Amino acid sequence: MVIKWDDATTYKYKRRFPNQSFWFEGTWETHNSGEMASQNHFPLDTEHDSGGPWLMTKTEDYCAPAEISEGNWIGSVTLGENYFGWEDGDALFTSPQPTDLEMAGKGATAVSRCAPTNPAFSIPQAIGELREGVPSIIGASALWKSKTNQARAAGDEYLNVEFGWKPFVSELQSFARTVNASHEIWSNYRDGSGHKTRVGYHFDDEYQSRFYRGRFIPLPSEWYFNFPYGTAVQTLSQKEWFKGCFKYYVPEPSLGFSEKMGYWQSQASKILGIRLTPDTVWNLNPWTWAADWFANTGDLMTNISNIGTDGLVLQYGYQMAEETLHVDRAGTFEGSEDFYATQRRTTHKRCKRIRANPYGFNATLSTLTARQLAIIAALGLSST
Repeated sequence: MVIKWDDATTYKYKRRFPNQSFWFEGTWETHNSGEMASQNHFPLDTEHDSGGPWLMTKTEDYCAPAEISEGNWIGSVTLGENYFGWEDGDALFTSPQPTDLEMAGKGATAVSRCAPTNPAFSIPQAIGELREGVPSIIGASALWKSKTNQARAAGDEYLNVEFGWKPFVSELQSFARTVNASHEIWSNYRDGSGHKTRVGYHFDDEYQSRFYRGRFIPLPSEWYFNFPYGTAVQTLSQKEWFKGCFKYYVPEPSLGFSEKMGYWQSQASKILGIRLTPDTVWNLNPWTWAADWFANTGDLMTNISNIGTDGLVLQYGYQMAEETLHVDRAGTFEGSEDFYATQRRTTHKRCKRIRANPYGFNATLSTLTARQLAIIAALGLSST
């Protein structure tokens, strides 16, 4: 479907040459025009979306002309192009229309950053931070046991061991807080299984601007008395963003992983909720639940990996790009006795949208596995 429009605003004028009585009448126009091409303009159906690639270009010219009534001119006049051009010599900021391939590349980046199975938003992030942040306390259970035993043997003096017991307590508390946070992340992640997860991602906007002060070519060109003086500001903004809806499936954890997390959370809360002494830590055997925690992460990591490969799909996904160019002009026309002010804004706008398939922007039906195609069919996401 292609839609075009061109709405013109017509202005009239009358002029005559000096020392002549005959008047010439004429008109000039500003335009609000554009073109829009798309497969679908209706609201998105989030179950079976049929919205297609979309491109729109639009030009608007808003004008508040000066209404001049002098001896040889009666009517409207405004500012045309800069008489001396812009500082760098270019008429307008220009940029090529982004290709589908370029937008698909950014779309793939957006999907990777906001997918619900991405480690930045799921439990592997917390696990990874634990592995890198406190390796000394989870490398072996004997290390924690040794530290606790040494503190118990120190008797009442253990409170004075600033660089022994206190750092160990801090490490233990940090580990327990992370276990608590990880349990919440994992619970929320499981709760989202089988449900729609709507997401969005915006890339950094880009802006350019330039300024002009000087003479202008008048509009209409029949105005010949002088070149009006004024200013012009040109601004270009470019935006790109992604909108989509994911669905994923979390299989039941093997070996009761979720239940063990609840037990670990209880242990962590217990440790954080009481006064920490060597006897307390010794009796709680903290190294046991810490060691169990890391011994079972392999199952979780395997599940997450499988979900990212097979279970996570896009119900719909769009990468969009918008470019807007404004040229604002303001100036004055000098008559025999008065100054007349005029303003004019010209806007060029281009919007483009591309659609992802259920496995993202870079995947095609020819590259999907038989299992991935079966998942698409089972979820009713196929467009055929």
